[in-house]
Amino acid sequence: MALIDFVTNTGYLVSSDGQEAKVVKDSSGNLWCLYVIGTSLYCRKSTDGGATWVAPETVVTESYSGSDGIEFDVAVDSGDDIHVVYRVRTNGSATNRLYHIIRDAVGGWGTKSDILGVTAYYKYPKIAIDGSDDIHCLFHYGTLGSASARYVKRTAGVWGGITNLSTSAKGQFNGHDICVDSLGNVQVAY
Repeated sequence: MALIDFVTNTGYLVSSDGQEAKVVKDSSGNLWCLYVIGTSLYCRKSTDGGATWVAPETVVTESYSGSDGIEFDVAVDSGDDIHVVYRVRTNGSATNRLYHIIRDAVGGWGTKSDILGVTAYYKYPKIAIDGSDDIHCLFHYGTLGSASARYVKRTAGVWGGITNLSTSAKGQFNGHDICVDSLGNVQVAY
C-alpha cells in the first residue's frame, strides 16, 4: 500500500502488502490508513503527512470462507474516534455479517458489534457520519440479479432498522456511495 501526495508528487510506503485500503484524516491532521492483508484489517497512523508511519495495529482478524474476505469503509467522528463498518463472509455467500468497530481517540480498538444480528448476502458497506456523530451506512443486499441498496443508521450508539432504498432489483450495488452535506442532509447515490 502506498500513499501518494498529489500536491508534492511524493509517494510514501504504508505496507508492502495489502488488498483494499482507505485513508482518513482526524482533526489534528493525523492520517490513518486502514488496509486488509489476508484475513486481517490493519491500521497505521502518520503524524507527518505520510512520510513515516507507526507500527500497524490489528483492528480485527476474521476467519472466513470464500475469496472476497473483508470489505470495509471508515470515517472519523467529531471526537476523532475512528469508525469502521465491514462485511465478512462467515460461511457460504448468503452468510455474510456486517460489523462495526470503533477506535477511541484516547484508547484503542474496541470490540466489534454485529450491526444487523443476522446473516445474509451483505456487501460493499459505505459510511458517513453527521454533525451529531450519527453513523449512516449504505450496503448491498441480495444475490446477483435480485440485489437492492439498503440503509441503516446508528444514533446514540444504537443501530436502527433497515430501509430498502431500491424500488427494483439490480445485479450489483457496488458503485454506491453515501455522504452528509453541509446542511446535514444524508445524500445517497446508487
